[in-house]
Parts: sequence; C-alpha cells; structure tokens
Amino acid sequence: MEDYLPELRGKRGIAVYEEMRKGNPIAGGFIRAIEMAFRSVTWIDIPYEMDDEGMDRAAFLTSVRKDMKDPWAVFMANATTVLPFGHAPFEITFKHRSGKKGKQPSEFNDGKVGLENLDLIAQDTIERWETEENSPNVIAITQRAPPTYQEITIPIDKVVNFRLRTEKDNPEGESIFRQAYRSWYFMNNLEAIEGISLERTGAGIPLITLPKGATTIKDKGTLSDEQAAIDIVRQVRVDEQGGIVLFAGWTFELATAGTRVDPELFDLAIKRHRSNMLISVLAAFLEFGTARVGSFALAQQSRSFFEVALEGYVSIIEEMFNKKVIPLLFELNGITDGKYPKLTHTAVGDPELEALGKYVKTLTDTGYLKPDPVLRDYLRDVARLPKGASVSERQKLTAEEKEELNPENNDSNDGEESGQFPGGTDNRLEIKRLARKMADDEGDK
Repeated sequence: MEDYLPELRGKRGIAVYEEMRKGNPIAGGFIRAIEMAFRSVTWIDIPYEMDDEGMDRAAFLTSVRKDMKDPWAVFMANATTVLPFGHAPFEITFKHRSGKKGKQPSEFNDGKVGLENLDLIAQDTIERWETEENSPNVIAITQRAPPTYQEITIPIDKVVNFRLRTEKDNPEGESIFRQAYRSWYFMNNLEAIEGISLERTGAGIPLITLPKGATTIKDKGTLSDEQAAIDIVRQVRVDEQGGIVLFAGWTFELATAGTRVDPELFDLAIKRHRSNMLISVLAAFLEFGTARVGSFALAQQSRSFFEVALEGYVSIIEEMFNKKVIPLLFELNGITDGKYPKLTHTAVGDPELEALGKYVKTLTDTGYLKPDPVLRDYLRDVARLPKGASVSERQKLTAEEKEELNPENNDSNDGEESGQFPGGTDNRLEIKRLARKMADDEGDK
C-alpha cells in the first residue's frame, strides 16, 4: 500500500513480485529453498503447565492441527508466500468434530470445535483492505477470486495475517524482494539486451537495397516497396525455416557491425546485479560455488546469517498462530482462562554435527556441561534421531512403564540430577523441560 515506486504498490506490486519469484531463477530458487526448510521444521505443542489439564489441552491442540482438511505441511508451504509478497492472510474456518460422517468430516467425535482449515487468501485476488471510517484500522478484506470473480468480504476477525514487516501497521507488509527489485530490474533488461546483441552480432543485421523506381511509403503507404522491405528485415530470422522472397532488382545481405560489443561486459554487469540480489536476501553464500570467490569460513558465516534469517521467518508464523488462532480456538470451546498451550518449533537448519559433537564433548570433559535429558532431547532434534512416546501415548502409560521409559528418574532422589521436579526457583525450568519431553513426538513436519 505504501511505496515510493508506483509500480510496487497494490496489485501492480503483487504482479511484479509474482514475476520475480516465478520468472527469475535466483528469486525462485531462493523461495523454493526456504519452502523446503520450512517443511523440515518440527512443530510441537507445549502445555501451559505440566499437569493433567495442561497436557490435555496440548494434546487437543495437536489433534486439531492434524485434523485439518489440508495437511500441516501444505499450510506451511502456503505460509512461505509471506516472503515474496510481504503478507500472507489466511481465513480461519472451524468445524464441529462429529466424526467422519459429519457435515465436515473429522477424525474425532468428541463434539468439540476444531479447525476446518487455514485457507490462503491469494494475494493477487485481494481487491482492497476495508478500514474503519476516518481510521487506518483494517476491518475486512475484499477479494475477487476465481472461478466466479465476485467480490467477497471477509471480516478481519476471521483472518490471521502473517506479515514480514509491520512498519506503519501496513497490512501488506514488505516483500523480501523489495531491496532486490532494482538489481532484478537491471538484470532482467540486461539479459534481454544481451540476447538481442548476440543475435545481431552473430547472425548479422538484415540489409535490403531497393532498385531505382521502387515505391516509397510517402507515395503508396503500406502497399509500397519500402514498407515491404521494412517488414522483411524486421521479421527475418536465421533458423530452420528461414527464407526470403525478393522482387527483381532487390538485393539482400546480412551486414556486420563495424564494432562488436564484448559479451563479457554483459556477463560482468549481470553477475554484479545477481550478487546484489543474493546479498539483499542474506544468501550470498549460494554464489561461492559458481563465482570461484569466497573462502570456506566466509561461506560458513554467510550461511549462519541465512539460518538466523530463516529462524526469524519461522518465528513470524509461530508468534501469529499463538497470538490469534490458539486463543480463538479455545474460546470457542469455552476455555477463557488464558492457560493455552503454545506452538513452538525446533531449530531451523542443519548444524555441523561433527563440530557440535566436539564442542559438547569439550564442555562435558571440562565440567562446564553435564549430560541431562534436556541436552539429550536437543541433540536428538538437531540430528533428526527418533524420540520417545507422544503426549497421548505417555498419558496412557502406567507408572511402571513411565519409570522404564525414563530410567534416569530412578537414579537418585535429587531433582536436579535425576530429572524430577526440583524445588525452588528451578521448578519452572524443569516444568518446561518435561513439557518439551512429553511433547517431543507430537511434532509435525
């Protein structure tokens, strides 16, 4: 809605960013890489408190996410559109969980209210953002979507809008490609000029010489010999079907330019703009393997910056889901005490396991770090190793089975060393650890 370049405002801007992500290999590859990274993240529902009620609510949230019409991975893939467009609004729809034969099929028959789906409101279908009179507050979204293309107004209370930036409370946010636009624009045009230049300098410039007495445009207009010659030189191409039919006295040749543009000049300019595009999205390390520049250490540092950015992008989804969707879901189920579970995610990216292993070993050998369930669970997360039982499975375990599943709890009566609840100020940390441990296998990818 706000940009000093008119071509990047509203639907015109959406069309530009759509062309960038689908027509440019750098922008498209970048978005595809992030989409795959989003899909690899494990999502976990953490109880508010580590009691029966907290566990039940966390298990309910997990069941709701797994019972949506579209899989969670589809929602995450749609959520990545927040990057190229700056915003990704979803319409929240609910259902009564009345079994598979209900009006809205569900895997559950408990009569509770669950999520039917989170449907992406496609950015190119949004006609306008409805606001209050004399106020910038958005109250609805009006869209015109296929196949009917009729205007539909969706109240903002039924929408969760993920935004890349919230400057000036702009509902459209800011595209991750905004700073890359100028480089993309020049690179796009330079590639087109390069193709034209190579064709003209490689095949030659078409040249027709007309005989004396040939008619001119001034005399005969579009029916003149001059116009016919112009049409020929404009349409001639050197390919398998190329050919020209000339009148008597006409001559045709492919002339060569007196000077030739060095193709490397185009290549250098295009590479410079490509590098600027990658820098603008913190992905400069992708160029190190092709440009023959950059050290291994620099590549590792650049990749670290990129993974930090990925973590921020995933956190946008997490924070808005916890702020808007979860409270609304539990309020519709009559729970208004604010003690709601939280959706969280594991670390984004794949750390160097060998380096991490050496680091952990050094800390444990020197006594700065003691092996405990928290460290064990973290290392399992980053290495993609199997975890323990899920929330619902652990709730059904007997006391003996729980002791067998967690043998470290029987080693001593000291809470800090055995993993049981310690007293005092460490109680909250232990609750979080056990909540994470109990929820481990309930994550979605």
